[in-house]
Amino acid sequence: MKDLSAFNVTHFPSGKQNIAVIDSISALTIVPGGSLYAQDIIESQNTINTPNVTGFTAALQLVYPANSVNPASKSPGGAEFYASPLNLSDAKNVTMEYSVYFPADFDWVKGGKLPGLYGGHTGCSGGAAAEDCFSTRLMWRQGGAGELYLYAPKRKQTKALCSDPQSVCDSEYGLSIGRGSFHYSRGNWTTLRQDVVLNTPGKQDGAFALFVDGMQAINRTDIFYRDAPQQKKKSKSKTKSSTSPTSQQTQGGLLGILAVTAAAQEAVASRSYIIHTAREAPTIIVADKISVDSTSDASEEPAVGFVGLFFSTFFGGHGDGWATPKQQYTWFKDFAITRNF
Repeated sequence: MKDLSAFNVTHFPSGKQNIAVIDSISALTIVPGGSLYAQDIIESQNTINTPNVTGFTAALQLVYPANSVNPASKSPGGAEFYASPLNLSDAKNVTMEYSVYFPADFDWVKGGKLPGLYGGHTGCSGGAAAEDCFSTRLMWRQGGAGELYLYAPKRKQTKALCSDPQSVCDSEYGLSIGRGSFHYSRGNWTTLRQDVVLNTPGKQDGAFALFVDGMQAINRTDIFYRDAPQQKKKSKSKTKSSTSPTSQQTQGGLLGILAVTAAAQEAVASRSYIIHTAREAPTIIVADKISVDSTSDASEEPAVGFVGLFFSTFFGGHGDGWATPKQQYTWFKDFAITRNF
């Protein structure tokens, strides 16, 4: 990974200046305080018998400047972008994995956001109603406590999901699911894997499972990600005409098309017209009078589906109380998205 091209970024609303690709441990030393962090990473790799410094793979380095908080604030930190590295348009079951590194002296403050999957459309965050979208970002809280920070239709969730003692269903912002069910490491990599299974449209049978360093931390099978397809009204026109086709309708092929075009130009100068296309040849029918009757034809909006990765990381929450008091860093590596079915 030399840049973000493999992610196929579709929208980058904030934080381009706060993200960089680091392709070696030694590159960390150019960052203020980087030598300390580099040593942390080297020691953690030796401790857990992962590849040594020469085998370090590329990582995304995120900076959170001092006093920075969420992207909408005057001092935004971290970064947010949307990406579609894999076609998930008809997928029902998707897995996303990555590893995140918090330095040994990382100050958790009140909490912050981490990447997840999203569906429907962008902007399923920041207090959105989430009636036609969803996102499955993760969060860190005070002391490094972890959770699923879910955006999905709030009013459609099961009572069991929100009455769980480890869940906090905020009426204005996202739903905190499984808060404290695991903790992020400091001075070590934390490997995260989320398995998301969409619900049957309109039913509360969606699933979310989270594995932290290979151990299951969250397992829900009662999540409502999307509603049933909605009926929409579609306008349809009926045209009545008593006139007969012009002589050009009998000509086929390219000449016929050219003749129809010429006739259409003549017709539009003087009268209303309708073009019909048949297998044998295009035809044009010129009418002196056209009456249009609008009728309604019901059709269905498609159900919300997966779109891709919502890379989102910053301190917040909302308000200065969530801001980091000092400049801080995290690293992300080994991203993988799998379409299961």
